[in-house]
Amino acid sequence: MNTTLNVEAEKNPQFKAVRQWNSIVRKFCRDVPKKRHRRNLKSFDNCFTGRKAVDFLLEVLPELLDKDRVIKRENCVKLLKKFFDEGVICHFRGKKSIGFRDSSELYVLSADCEQTAVVVRSPLRRNVFKMKISHSIKKIRA
Repeated sequence: MNTTLNVEAEKNPQFKAVRQWNSIVRKFCRDVPKKRHRRNLKSFDNCFTGRKAVDFLLEVLPELLDKDRVIKRENCVKLLKKFFDEGVICHFRGKKSIGFRDSSELYVLSADCEQTAVVVRSPLRRNVFKMKISHSIKKIRA
């Protein structure tokens, strides 16, 4: 689910996974090494290969998550597949059926890459409101 950044969720300590996801997406969008690549006598600017994206995440994820945690290449590939599914990155020709591969295949960032985040809805606030209403109704009935 893609949407604009949910600031409330980032400040709330309850949503650690959302904060981590947002920081990883932002870091990836800002710092992934992009350059001009050639395919079939055509040039494509601001692209990166799947292999370079995986290498970049292998280098960056320990800083963002936990320095003692061992990050495996397979986990980076899974995360980049999730980025592809969520629309953070796209195939350079717009092919959705291909998916993400750890190869020399080219990818680009989506137009609103840094604004991609997970929406977090707080059910607690809604439940508290319902409890107040039901408590008020019980008082009226009594």
